[in-house]
Amino acid sequence: MVYAHQRIDLTDYTRSRIDFFSQVAINAKSKLIFESSKRVKYINFNETKLQRIIDNNLTNAIKYTFENEDIYILLYEEKGFYKLQFSSHSTLIQEPKKIFEEYYREEKLKEGFGLGLNLVKKICDEEGIKIDLESNSHSTTFTYYFKKENNENSAT
Repeated sequence: MVYAHQRIDLTDYTRSRIDFFSQVAINAKSKLIFESSKRVKYINFNETKLQRIIDNNLTNAIKYTFENEDIYILLYEEKGFYKLQFSSHSTLIQEPKKIFEEYYREEKLKEGFGLGLNLVKKICDEEGIKIDLESNSHSTTFTYYFKKENNENSAT
């Protein structure tokens, strides 16, 4: 299946997905906090794929964040890329090299099939999106590097 690319404002789109999940986070006793270094950030990407990346990270953060802890979504520019970061206070990911494997799940007691991050990884591989994962005993952060749109104007 071919997924058409279109010009998407990453800031606005990320904010809309956060708004969509904010009540779910509140029900889980967390709050989604979004920070962006610039108002408009355009990328050339497929909306369905972008939604899968963002939604999977938000639902995982909500599912695995410690109760009464905030979830931070940061979006900023760095050397020709937009870095989209999802950071939450959660337990250490024991097998960071396996976390993107199909059917792999760290916490068997949580609902899920272990397919979400595998799908995210496949999308990122197809689209040339670099992923960084940092995890320690206090927090976990997933960072995605999206290429800036070449003909972006300098709107702020």
